[in-house]
Amino acid sequence: MLCRGPAHTAPRVNAVAPGLHSAPLELRPLPDAAQAWALFRAGWADMARRLGKTGVSAPIDEVGFTAWLARDSRHAYPLWVLAHALNLLHDPAAVGLSRHEILGALADRERARIEAECRASDEFKDPQGVRGVVVLKALAALPGRLDAASVHTLRTALHGPGAGPSQAGDSPLGGQRSVGAHPTGIALPAAAALRSTSLWQPDGCGGHLPALQPDLLAAHLLYRTLADLLPDDATRGEWLWQTLAQGAGTTAEWQRRLTRLARLSADRAGQAPGDPLIAALSGVLRGHPERARACRPALESDTLDRPLQPLAIAATQCVLAAGGLDPAEEARLLNIVSIRLAESGARRGGLAAIRRAVDIYDGLAAQDLAAWGADLAMSLNNLSVHLGGSGELPGALAAMRRAVEIYERLAAENFAAWGPDLAMGLHNLSIRLADGGERAGGLAAIRRAVEIGERLAAENFAAWAPDLARSLDILSLYLAAGGERPGALAAIRRAVEIQERLAAHDLATHAPDLARSRHILTQLLPQGSEPS
Repeated sequence: MLCRGPAHTAPRVNAVAPGLHSAPLELRPLPDAAQAWALFRAGWADMARRLGKTGVSAPIDEVGFTAWLARDSRHAYPLWVLAHALNLLHDPAAVGLSRHEILGALADRERARIEAECRASDEFKDPQGVRGVVVLKALAALPGRLDAASVHTLRTALHGPGAGPSQAGDSPLGGQRSVGAHPTGIALPAAAALRSTSLWQPDGCGGHLPALQPDLLAAHLLYRTLADLLPDDATRGEWLWQTLAQGAGTTAEWQRRLTRLARLSADRAGQAPGDPLIAALSGVLRGHPERARACRPALESDTLDRPLQPLAIAATQCVLAAGGLDPAEEARLLNIVSIRLAESGARRGGLAAIRRAVDIYDGLAAQDLAAWGADLAMSLNNLSVHLGGSGELPGALAAMRRAVEIYERLAAENFAAWGPDLAMGLHNLSIRLADGGERAGGLAAIRRAVEIGERLAAENFAAWAPDLARSLDILSLYLAAGGERPGALAAIRRAVEIQERLAAHDLATHAPDLARSRHILTQLLPQGSEPS
């Protein structure tokens, strides 16, 4: 699996599909200044040749370059070294720019190049059309490319029907038709006009407008262009929505495009908290449930890229506010949005949502526990987490007790299906009890979790051993706190044994857990002893 996702993605993938991912391949900075300087000089020579500037000397020597490297540890990455060389070829005075300033300068230069080419073309007679080309090039970063049909759809959606075909033979591939001035002062061009520029790439299917490469540069062009040319959040959000939505007919395609948006967000200059474009996009969902319904399924993943959290919350809240959902679907969405809200810091809203979900599942489970008991228990577990995070420990404990009671009843009927959830619930209950000062109850609960975990791991070691090892960690700590050192040592040695066995097959996933268990073992051993 090749993934540019968050660090927690691989372990979750491995939990359900062991062996399908390899250890992360980390792109590292160059190890020393000498190698970075060598790459800078090689890159300078190659790019100077390509730009017809052979023989031009770099405006910076090794001492100055080393000082630039020292300003930011990320400057030592090959991409930034080469970007610095390229920018200096265009602007020899820019020797002190930071990495984000360099990309900003390169993005501005690309925009200026596009504008100059368009002004020299007979296809673009006014500044509105020139600005339209720049905006299209920036927006192409979202789907990755815009073909002729996509350009036509965007013109129609953003400029109105007057931008569409008006006569026989006037197709999306046809000539540019005059359109009324848009309030933004931008006139999106037709594909035929773009085909007269170097921006349009032939591909055997009519051609397309590709996104700027690499993504870092595309991100700078997108964010800078929309901030400069589109006047307000509502307009930016509408243009973003239309670009993302056209052609995104499936959940898989929505996921691909939203993943690209998350990457562009991560690559934007400065990465300040709160993404202005995602905030604008979230704003245009409110009051448009049909839009929210279209993109929401692609935002449900529990490994959702963090920049997309506000969009996921906005889409789910919009669907909930529109009503018309059956109780089970309403409760499911409330549960999902409660987690998103809590993760984003909106604890009060998250708590209100999960309370409502519990109320709905309570009513459903009262009619059919076998069908809805697991959902009720899961929501109670989440309610316990919310209450615990808000400092309401008695309520958190009560909710967790109810969840475990339900899992007990379910597991008694079907252990294979509900035994893992019972073990998880007991593990969480033990923590709640210990936090409330009920150490004996916490110890009893974690002992049962370990017993169930051993039974599950005996049947499927790869799937359930990680949870068993974590419960053994907790058991060892509880026993040690109660003065039962021999039992604590036995538990943590068993945890280390399990983690070592798991790490032998997948070190990248299990190394952190193994390190944690070994640390606990070291703390419990007499001074001077070595872990065995």
